[in-house]
Amino acid sequence: MLRVLAWLYCILGGLGLAGGGMLVAWLAADPSSGDATAIVTWLFLIVAVPLLLPAFLGGLGVLLGQSWGRVFFAIASLILLFAIPIGTAIGVVALIALTRERREAGEASGLPPLPSLSGPVGIVLAMLAVGSGFVVAIQAGFFWHGESAPLEISRIFPAAAVIIALATVWLLYALFTGTAAAATRGRVRRRNISQAQREYEAFKTGQAALLQRLDADFDLVTYADRIRAGESWNEDQIAYDRDRKATTCCEHLRDVEAAIRGEGVPVKLQLPGIVHANCTVDEPVLRARFTLDPPAWYGNLPHWDRSAEDPPAAAFKCSEHRSTIFVVEASQARPGTRVFPAR
Repeated sequence: MLRVLAWLYCILGGLGLAGGGMLVAWLAADPSSGDATAIVTWLFLIVAVPLLLPAFLGGLGVLLGQSWGRVFFAIASLILLFAIPIGTAIGVVALIALTRERREAGEASGLPPLPSLSGPVGIVLAMLAVGSGFVVAIQAGFFWHGESAPLEISRIFPAAAVIIALATVWLLYALFTGTAAAATRGRVRRRNISQAQREYEAFKTGQAALLQRLDADFDLVTYADRIRAGESWNEDQIAYDRDRKATTCCEHLRDVEAAIRGEGVPVKLQLPGIVHANCTVDEPVLRARFTLDPPAWYGNLPHWDRSAEDPPAAAFKCSEHRSTIFVVEASQARPGTRVFPAR
């Protein structure tokens, strides 16, 4: 939400500054504009300085993950509260989004929590702050012109001033204690994205080099075609696939792995000690031919690390080592899937 509002502030603030600036320049260049130039320039400055410029800088700063951007963002949001009704709604939502991000950043960095401003409580407090702001503005206007404000305004002015002061102090506290954490989180996010991009580029470069080597070897060119077709192969997997006598599992599962490969079942290396065999398991025959003593075992995998929507899975595993031979669970087998051990 905060980034959406930041884009809105940046675009509208930038358009307002550009459009207003061009209008003032056009009037200034027209000798017949007369007093219109001074009036429009004055109106433009009244809107641009407290609202358009902070909105543009605030939106840009938030999008760039800079702490100063949140200060300008808050200033523009406070000014918008007086633009009833649409500006008030945008300002309230913006301030809630700003404090919510501060709260999330604070939880990650150990900052003290802020009270929630979402829901009815936040709306009532925002309305109270806006109303108090109007009272203070009206009182200031009468004072500026050397006149006495109506009795009703004068009576509630002290309370309104206290509310505005408390709201301002609270907002500044929320901003200046949370901007560093929020900015740090933004920098970490951008660094992670950059790291992921570098890793992806390194992967593509390595894959291109692998394909070039495979294409140059008549015995390996079929793997290049399979990679281009969407399969995932690296040099370790290719070496394991070509050596039918190779094993990678620990001593507790090595005999089972060798037997599965010996029957011609397609077995693909995932990581050292972990393979996938495209076969189901005939448990009565398995127990008659093989002795799986602890820590080795065979069965369906527990659901503690799997989603309820995941299909059932079976595997040979070693509880002492990380060795695992994943197989096809019987209910998931397709026609033609091999059965191990072969009868």
